[in-house]
Amino acid sequence: MCISFNPSLTRWHSLRVPAIPRRGAPDVSFCLTFLWPHRMACLLSDAYLRHFEGRANYSVDRGLGHAVYFNEDTGVHFRFDIRPAELREGRWDHELAQSADGLYPVGVTFTMDYQRPHFFALEAAREIAVLTESFGLLVDDPHSAGVGRDLFDPDAFIRSWNLENRYGEGGVIGWRARGLRPASLPRKRLESIWQ
Repeated sequence: MCISFNPSLTRWHSLRVPAIPRRGAPDVSFCLTFLWPHRMACLLSDAYLRHFEGRANYSVDRGLGHAVYFNEDTGVHFRFDIRPAELREGRWDHELAQSADGLYPVGVTFTMDYQRPHFFALEAAREIAVLTESFGLLVDDPHSAGVGRDLFDPDAFIRSWNLENRYGEGGVIGWRARGLRPASLPRKRLESIWQ
């Protein structure tokens, strides 16, 4: 499940939407999950939390397993959810989730809301790259322009997020189809402000 976060309200919304679109219900967030070719990766939830605690602009809630990124200078915000492995019927839940390609979910999910400027993806790509390089993780990006289950590619992530942000049900085109008009500025103007 992806949970929408609005930093201006400084609290988590109770709005929960599935990471996979349901018919008639638009996605409001872009989600990625992370994979590793070894079973023990999902047992590292404490290491993932320590990783985020050591980085600028993160607020970590160990009790809930959230690492929220909020850059006050740019307004960019997104979050990582870290879910520790659970033992069920004598097996770790990640072992039950192993796919045919031999990759294991590590219990970490990235979420960023749609209706955000292009530079949100630029800033998020930097943070995702650091996470994947630090732990040797792969991403599962099931979006139409995503890399699928593969190494993280910042350019592919930015393309995928931009496409979903613009054309997906939660994006600009989806909003316009419902008779709504989101506020926006040209990309170059927004990037010049961001930089």
